Amino acid sequence: MGRLSSAQARAIDELGRAYMLMADRPFDAVSVFGRDAPLMLEIGFGSGTSLIAFAEANKHFNCLGMEVFQPSIANVLKAIHAKSLENVRIMDCDARSAVQQAFGPQSLSEIHIYFPDPWPKKRHHKRRLVNSEFVAELATRLCPDGVLRLATDDADYAKSMLAVCEAEARFENADGRGHFAPDTGTRPSTRFEQRGQALGNRIFDLVFMRIGA
Repeated sequence: MGRLSSAQARAIDELGRAYMLMADRPFDAVSVFGRDAPLMLEIGFGSGTSLIAFAEANKHFNCLGMEVFQPSIANVLKAIHAKSLENVRIMDCDARSAVQQAFGPQSLSEIHIYFPDPWPKKRHHKRRLVNSEFVAELATRLCPDGVLRLATDDADYAKSMLAVCEAEARFENADGRGHFAPDTGTRPSTRFEQRGQALGNRIFDLVFMRIGA
């Protein structure tokens, strides 16, 4: 998905063999990364700003990014290679099916979903990624005390995310029921976030903890 320049196509062809993984089979982090470490999954990494920044700042984490937009994948592959980041891998896949197929119960330490498509028209809300079914699926994949982090600049989607996550019994709002997370300045700003800020949109962050065994 997305038109590739010749340089981007070359990056996927040459670097994909080293850093890209198949999503239609169980994911074995130890064999992929050569170590047993906490695993962070970012769904829809876009420009890759947050994925790369997290991987650089958290070398003790194994990091995995999912994206379907080919130019974004190519650019992130080049960044991984340029920065010699051995703790990052990429999957070109649909997140809904990949989460089911690739990850076992309680195999993830963190899940990040930043600025997913808000599908603002009411008739399109059913296409939103963050819905009750998918949040329940994510809850089964997170380990106890694992963290789900979300962000959006769409106020309606933010309210929906908050309601859906708080309705999931295996999640607890880290900032108290009914509250969004404060802006701590620790999350890297993404291209979509900057676009929203330029339009005067408020940024909504949410942090949920996985509770229970």
